Order: sequence, then structure tokens, then C-alpha cells
Amino acid sequence: MYFRHCNGASYKHVSRAVERSMASAYRMWGSVAPRTAAGPPLVRYLTGATAEHPVYDAIVAGGGMVGSAMACALGTHREFEGKHILLLEAGPRRVVDSLPQVHSNRVSTLSPASKQLLSAVGAWERIEAMRAWPVNRMQVWDGVSGSMIKFQSNEEKEWNMAHVVENNVTVTALTHCLEQSVRDRVRVLYNTSITDLQLPSHTTESGAVPLTSITLNNGQQLYTRLLVAADGFYSLIRRASALNYITWDYEQTAIVATLLLEEGDNNNVAWQRFLPSGPIAMLPLSARSSSLTWMNPPDRTAQLMAMTESDFTQAVNSAFVDMYQCSDVVTMPVQLLNSFITNITSESCSVEQLPPRVSTVDPPSRATFPLALGHCVHYVKPRLAIVGDAAHRVHPLAGQGVNLGFGDVACLINHLQDVVREGKDFGSITHLLRYETERQRHNAPTMALCDGLHRLYTTERAPIVLMRSLGLSLINALNPIKARLMRHAAV
Repeated sequence: MYFRHCNGASYKHVSRAVERSMASAYRMWGSVAPRTAAGPPLVRYLTGATAEHPVYDAIVAGGGMVGSAMACALGTHREFEGKHILLLEAGPRRVVDSLPQVHSNRVSTLSPASKQLLSAVGAWERIEAMRAWPVNRMQVWDGVSGSMIKFQSNEEKEWNMAHVVENNVTVTALTHCLEQSVRDRVRVLYNTSITDLQLPSHTTESGAVPLTSITLNNGQQLYTRLLVAADGFYSLIRRASALNYITWDYEQTAIVATLLLEEGDNNNVAWQRFLPSGPIAMLPLSARSSSLTWMNPPDRTAQLMAMTESDFTQAVNSAFVDMYQCSDVVTMPVQLLNSFITNITSESCSVEQLPPRVSTVDPPSRATFPLALGHCVHYVKPRLAIVGDAAHRVHPLAGQGVNLGFGDVACLINHLQDVVREGKDFGSITHLLRYETERQRHNAPTMALCDGLHRLYTTERAPIVLMRSLGLSLINALNPIKARLMRHAAV
């Protein structure tokens, strides 16, 4: 696989008369030629290009949740009518024709902002028709000191904190949108990847920026005014573009599994307990099932994965209730603060409710994945924007991974709409830099918070345990701060 930056001469468009005649001549050719809503392929060619080298306004690389949402948004908004959009997916078409009774172990906690984006492209209605479960409350507590924080949805505004949705359900809904709602405006190629990439490294004498050229795994060459990289953690486009990427390993592994519960009443609470070895979280999937994410050092993860289903179930239940030894240096100040807060607010600072007990785990659902942090110093280059996991990888303790990606999509779409309204080049670096600035201001603090919480809670040193416990109890008592945290997580 070979990628390089383009140093070639500038490209010029042929006349519209030639364009029409060439489009007509190649009407029967159409594996990737862009189409208008009217029907036949309509391609703008560059001097020296042939029918195998069509020009797209935007090519999205990566057909996962974030990439598919990007393509759907480009095909949905009226500002992009007439634009030629292509979505490339390296894997096969992935849809769920009928949902199994047991939930998948790959789920995401979708924020209100993510729901709004999916609603705008017509995917949310299908997601709800398939399977989505609301989260109305969240409880997070320290496994050592017992300090806690609670978040509650706004019942008066009928606002849920989040929805837990299986990833394959989200992809299926977006695929339905691509194949029906925007099929005349977005082309999709499966089993197709980029093997060669030429990014513009200069401007022409007139100030124009040459187009980006890509070569597919079938040998075909395409041009685009904007390449959107949504190709995941190990993004080939990011690496080929020489974008600086900061990353480090947490030396932790997460276990995911689908849990079946003993009780099925009011399962709408997200539970998370910080243990010295790493956090354990349980998210509601239905009245009688939840999704587990349990983070541990690799050796402890190996022990848990080797357990029988019965022993693993017992380990999960114990992890939510077992008490850890805590120094009086910590317990006494925390108890004093909690008593003071209770006297002032008339609200108890203790854990009011424990998670429902797990009856069993779905055996095939147990799986692991390594944890790491990664962040691109820059999200854009001329005619290139990266979104989602290709731009940032965050610790899953706050459930913000795909929400950050959907936020990237919504932000980039907003700035591309400005490009069209202002009559600018679709790959305008000025507007791409505005996208980068806006998202960096949101993503960087979110990632820093998640990283800081991970480091803060993976220690049993008494001074640090005391500091984090007092802080958590204080934040729980200060509703304006909690409201601000919820607003940040919701966008």
C-alpha cells in the first residue's frame, strides 16, 4: 500500500459541452460514477482524466456508524443537492434483517445530540422501531470510600439522559437511509478500500488547490474536492497524511458482555463503580438485560475470561457490592462532609440503590478489547477532514466515544453548509479549520477529563482517595455543576 502527496500540475475543467458528451458516452458505465437525482451519471472531468477518473465533491472513507452518518447527512441536507457524494466501506454490507432475542455485546450510549443527528438523517425512527433503551438516571460511586454522584433526567421536559443502542442496529438504520432516503444522492461501494492517496501539497498560480486523488483496491482512480476520513482507530488515511497523532496505552483491557438480570423492574439506570483495578459499568438494554463493560489490568482480565459462566456472574455481582479497606484518614472527613451536606440539603449522600443482581451471562457475548488514548493534533489538511475514531480515541468510562464522532459529523456538516451558502470551494481550508477549532475545543477537554478520571481512580493512596471522595460528594451536592457536566456530555 503506497500513499503520497500530489506535486503535479493544476487541473482544469473541460467545457460543459464536452462534459455532457462524455457523460452521455459513458452512460452505460456506472460502477462508481456519480449520479444526479434525474438518473444518468454526470461527471466533471479534469484535463488529462478519462472515464475512469470521475470527480466527486466529497468521498467518505469508512462505512461504520460515523462514516455512514456523514454520508447520510451529506445526502439529506438541501444545501448539498446536486453534490456528488461517495461512501467507501472496506467490508461487506452489514444489516440486521431480524434481531436475535439476546442483545449484542457491542453497544453505544447515544446522547441527545447524537439522537438529534440521527433523527435529522431519518435513522432514529428506524432505530426506535428496532431496539433502543432509555437511560433516565446514572449513578457513579467510589468503590473504596463510597462517595457518589447521581444524575437524573428531566422528566418535565420528557428528556432522557441517553439511549443505549446496539451498534449493529445503528449501522442497519443508517444503511437503510443510504439505500432508500438518499440513494439518488449518495453512492456506496462495499468491499472497497483506498490503496493510494495523493493529497495536494501546493496551490496553483491562480491560488486554486489541486484535487485529492485516490486509487481504489480495484485499481480505479478517483478525484475529490473533499476526502472525509472515518476509517477508525487505525486510520490508514490519517497515517498517510502525516498528521501528528498522540497516543498511549492504558495497560488495561475491557471485558464486554450481555447480562441477564434476576429482576426486571425499572431497568433504566446506568451504573458505574470505580474499583482500584478499574471501573465496572452496567448499562440497561431492556427490562431484563444489561450490557457490561469491566476494565482491568490484562492479567486480571485473563483470569475473568477463563472463569465459567457461573463464576463470572458471581464475580460481576461481587464487584458491585464488595467493600474495600479504607483508611480512617479518608472515611472520617468524608462522613463529616456527607453529614454536613445532608443537614443542609436534606438529601442523603449515601448510595440509595444497588444495581440489580445478575442471574447469568450470555456465554458467546464475553469479549475483550485493549484500552488506549489517541488524539490528532490537527483534524484537517487541504481537502481532507478526519472524524470520529480516526481523529480521537477516548477511554470508555464516560461512554463518549461515538458521541464525539457524531459531534464531529454535525459540526463538519454545519461548516460545509456555510461553504455552499458562501459559494466557496467545497474543500475550503478556511472552513475546515473552523471545524477543527470548534471540535478541538470540545473534544480535548472531554478526553482530558476521561483520562484524568482514569488516573485518579486507579490508585488506593489515601491522600488521593480523600481528595477524589470529597470532590465527588461536593459536586453531587452542587446541582449547577452537575447540570453543566450533563450539558457538556449531551452535545
